[in-house]
Amino acid sequence: MVEIPADMQAIRRNDPELARSWRYHTRDVFERLFADGYLIMIFVSYHDRDDHSRSYYLLAHRDG
Repeated sequence: MVEIPADMQAIRRNDPELARSWRYHTRDVFERLFADGYLIMIFVSYHDRDDHSRSYYLLAHRDG
């Protein structure tokens, strides 16, 4: 699983530099995972026990 900020739109509005950093970071993570044979299976967004929004991409290896 790869977690990303749940409200990226708010980050873009309030802190464009942070949003850009997140974009570059996740791009690097996904490029490495894709090169290693992983595929995105599903995007999950939910509220945790403390009612914080959480967002993840669930990946699986294409051979698995």
